[in-house]
Amino acid sequence: MIRRTAAALLATALALPALAQESAPLVRKSDKPRQTIVVGKRAAEAQRAPQGERAEQRNPAEVVGVVNSHRLSRGQLDFFIEKRVRELGDAALLGDNEGRVIIIDPARRAPASAADAEVAENQARLREQTRRRLEGEALKGWLEQRVLAEEARRHNLTVEADEFARRIARIEAEDGLTDAELAANLDLAGITREQFEAEVYDALLVEAFLAKYVEANWTDKDLMKFFQRAPEEFGRPAEMRIARFFIPVEPGTPSAQAKALRDKAEAVAKQLRRDKDHESVIGDSIDSIAGFYGDPDSGWISTGYLELPEDVQKAAARLEPGEVSKVVSDHEYDTGAPVLRSFQVVKMIERREAQKPTFETAKPILVSRLQYEARREILPRLLRSGSHKVVSNLGGIAPEALPSDEEILKLMATSKPMDLKRPATVAN
Repeated sequence: MIRRTAAALLATALALPALAQESAPLVRKSDKPRQTIVVGKRAAEAQRAPQGERAEQRNPAEVVGVVNSHRLSRGQLDFFIEKRVRELGDAALLGDNEGRVIIIDPARRAPASAADAEVAENQARLREQTRRRLEGEALKGWLEQRVLAEEARRHNLTVEADEFARRIARIEAEDGLTDAELAANLDLAGITREQFEAEVYDALLVEAFLAKYVEANWTDKDLMKFFQRAPEEFGRPAEMRIARFFIPVEPGTPSAQAKALRDKAEAVAKQLRRDKDHESVIGDSIDSIAGFYGDPDSGWISTGYLELPEDVQKAAARLEPGEVSKVVSDHEYDTGAPVLRSFQVVKMIERREAQKPTFETAKPILVSRLQYEARREILPRLLRSGSHKVVSNLGGIAPEALPSDEEILKLMATSKPMDLKRPATVAN
């Protein structure tokens, strides 16, 4: 199991819903695998930004978001954005693809050539651009999560102690952090353990509030109608988890050099057969090994996954759990004559059979989707009502614009819980 970053744990707890909380269907048809970084000279030139456009240093203590008595600092927001950019990794760094794949050996810790240095510079530039794009989304997500949690309290919702303990344990187990590592990462974000647990509690409150809204507006009969419209959406195809390695081959590579690359792939295959822990091979410092392919969250991909080259799919289809394929020669056929692109090796980690759709298996997915729709319906109503004090400014909120304690107390005393029944204009 691949460990998530500490930021993923914090994002889960501190709720960046604009980035991460949309419910996912059972059948995941378009999840992309973890990829190598594909760049070209034109990409570097197109993405080159003037130095003045890069992120300026700002006061980490300044407040950028307020919901009632809750405040978000610049330092906290920047921490999550930077970590989120790192999580996105290659997906955020894909530029113009000229067919050149450059992999910097992590064991070297520094670019070994001018080409590698150009790649590293391009990566840094793209990370900064991605950070800027995510900044507004993250602030918006934090504001929305806080508003929903505050409204849940007005409805006197609470979270049971055992449910809270299970969620904390699940978050920590998914990341694999020790208590000391968690404490260190929280400290980096300027968050105490108590604040961390308060955010987890609020996330559970929001889930309970959305569930209550769904229960008030949709019956099991409604859910059954939704299911019957497209039952095939709630099945699951046969799926597999694989460890996939490849060695790229540049166009025009001499046959002797191509053979040497194939020999490297053979060495990887032998190592995979000898070592049951594929992640130890993933972490190996062999030059030009791309690494693990698959969904970075669950590892499950359908057996007909279109992102896998046809020859690799055929090789994987013959494997049982624990088995390793022979070296597969991956070719490009778009230009007529086949062109060798890479040598690939696949290890089958796990398989699971297709699942037929039933209402019982579909119901939790339907409820999750309705909760996402409920979120979209509720937030505009709450924000228009003026029942919550919401202030935001990515440039920093001036001290005189921050609401006073007296203002917040008065608002809390005079505001009523929202009506959970959907307005006729929305319901119809």
